[in-house]
Amino acid sequence: MLLTAFSAAALWFCLERGYVLYYGDAQAHLSIARRLMDSRTPGYEQIGTVWLPLPHWLALPFAAYDPWWRSGLAGAIPSAVAYVIGGMFWFAAACRMFAAPAAAWTALLVFALNPNILYLQSIPMNEVIQAAGLAGLFWGLIAYSQDGGWRPVMVAALASLATTLTRYEGWFYIPFAALVILIAKRRWWPAIVFGAIASLGPLHTLAFNQIYYSDALEFYRGPYSPRVQNGVYPGLGDLATAVEFYFAAIRLNTGWPLVVLGGIGMLAALRRSRSILFLALPVAFYVWSMY
Repeated sequence: MLLTAFSAAALWFCLERGYVLYYGDAQAHLSIARRLMDSRTPGYEQIGTVWLPLPHWLALPFAAYDPWWRSGLAGAIPSAVAYVIGGMFWFAAACRMFAAPAAAWTALLVFALNPNILYLQSIPMNEVIQAAGLAGLFWGLIAYSQDGGWRPVMVAALASLATTLTRYEGWFYIPFAALVILIAKRRWWPAIVFGAIASLGPLHTLAFNQIYYSDALEFYRGPYSPRVQNGVYPGLGDLATAVEFYFAAIRLNTGWPLVVLGGIGMLAALRRSRSILFLALPVAFYVWSMY
């Protein structure tokens, strides 16, 4: 209920001020959802090569309603729902890891009250959907490490599948998550089943690009790929500069206090479970990508 109230308030704030479609990529994501069914050439090819499909699938039924499409609400609804789901999973994961309600509430509120998160959950972007998938994946890994059983494995697998259909860092998580599952209980089948389900996302993208563009890696080296669009940028082939730019972005977006608190929290969590190191993977992915 608390997360729903935060979400609704932020969404109303952005709708009232016209911020929902202020960002160019938000308009583009919403346009993709609409043109799947309403364009000169409607059809599945309209998903395109670079952006992954899940946010557009989720926005599709809402984009059919013209007033919601024009206002941007059609694309904001999936982000808002993901915000609530993601917050619940972060709370549940912290409850399991620390066995302390105060720690769980702190983890929840640091996520839920972050102004960047509140804005992104109010617009047609994919970051909060990805954050919700990562939260579900992390909860599944923690729960499996503590209790075993198939339920956490399936939650983790489906959450991972959602991340792989939303943003490319989700692909990067798959082998590490499978390794955590394997090491936790020394059982192969849960790790294999997890990997098989989670890998359906990358396989879909490779197949889509091969079928529609005759190149499974069109998203990576085609004319609309980041490699072509961005050209030569700082950090390319220079690890120190890539690290510098990553942490400059962190500082400019969140400020140092939250970065320091996050670092302290990671160290505190390490005393209870090494699984917290899984949450360092996004840092490694982005620095590596820039490099």
